[in-house]
Amino acid sequence: MKIHKHHIIRNHLWGIILCSLCLSCQQKTKEVTDVRVLHPREAIETDIDVLTDSIAYIPLETSDECLLDNILSAKRDGGCYFVQDGKGLYAFDGTGRFLNEIGRRGNGPEEYLYMDCYALDRTNKLVYVVSNVQKKIFRYTYQGKFHSALYVDPHDANIASLTVCNDSVLLAYYPLPNKAADSGCAYARLDIAGNRLASHKLIDAVTVHSGAIHYPLLYHPMAFFQGEWLMIVPLSNEVYAYDGREITGKYVIDVPDIAADKAFWQAHKGLEFSEAHSLLREKGLGLGITAIAATDGRLLLSLNNRQTLAWDGKSCRLIDNILMPDVGVQTELLSGGGCSDDYLGYFEASFLCSRKEQAKESGNPTFLRLSSYLKEEDNHVLFRKKILGF
Repeated sequence: MKIHKHHIIRNHLWGIILCSLCLSCQQKTKEVTDVRVLHPREAIETDIDVLTDSIAYIPLETSDECLLDNILSAKRDGGCYFVQDGKGLYAFDGTGRFLNEIGRRGNGPEEYLYMDCYALDRTNKLVYVVSNVQKKIFRYTYQGKFHSALYVDPHDANIASLTVCNDSVLLAYYPLPNKAADSGCAYARLDIAGNRLASHKLIDAVTVHSGAIHYPLLYHPMAFFQGEWLMIVPLSNEVYAYDGREITGKYVIDVPDIAADKAFWQAHKGLEFSEAHSLLREKGLGLGITAIAATDGRLLLSLNNRQTLAWDGKSCRLIDNILMPDVGVQTELLSGGGCSDDYLGYFEASFLCSRKEQAKESGNPTFLRLSSYLKEEDNHVLFRKKILGF
């Protein structure tokens, strides 16, 4: 009965949400494509079983070497998971067994003082750890050993998110400009030359200033989709593409009220960001596109950290609340725990322990197994969603 219900809902979703994308298959175009949703004010509320093929749960090993605080980020390369908390970065295998710590926090020549963000070089199996205060990007092997360090120009040492484009090129995203470090740059290409990085501006920073406070705003700002790196900027409904040579406008998301127009910012150009944010809320306007992710030919955009636009190149859905009925929570399709660009989320062990009775009622064998041995003081449980084709 459950499978039959989901089959009906899925067919219904196909019928009520469509997207018209005027893409040319014959030649490359520089024109910006309007991404339109047929019913942009009628976002779907559904349960996660309709939208995913499966969910894998990975209980992370608990030991004195890797007692995790709150998870800040999680990334995956095949069967290896990298989990960052406030103390460091740790590697686990596909079953959740602890493998090793990545580098170490400290003052030594091979240690980082603070981890602003990290990125995976999946080709060379290296982890890039950004330490802006040291003006360095440390490179470690997947086994946690120091590999090398890249030196960042002080003018460019304000990186909020990093992507490894290839062996010699990195893509860096910077937060809103502030009085402490205003490079006027939202995105830059960082070319690796020996142990130094040469910066080339790709996209100008938005004109809203943020005083002395950093506002990264975008928790996943870049994704690789159909042969191009796609980028989003704060307070915008536009998506840009970098093909290895140049930046072009790619898509404009035509959903009402997700972002203010240029006239709004022109009229309020003197406002500091916190004031502008309050005014946006008063007028019912959002922060624009706040995250982007892509895998298996599918593109997901988070709109105002609330709704998810899901597109596979043929059809488009605007998705609101996603229910995970077995544990009685609502999640967000893009990143259920708000921690990853790879469809990874997490539950705290204490939360799952509090749901033991609900797990028994749901009959979900995975939760029944987890609840049988999890303790409240254990590490978190990651979950990875395999998204269905649309």
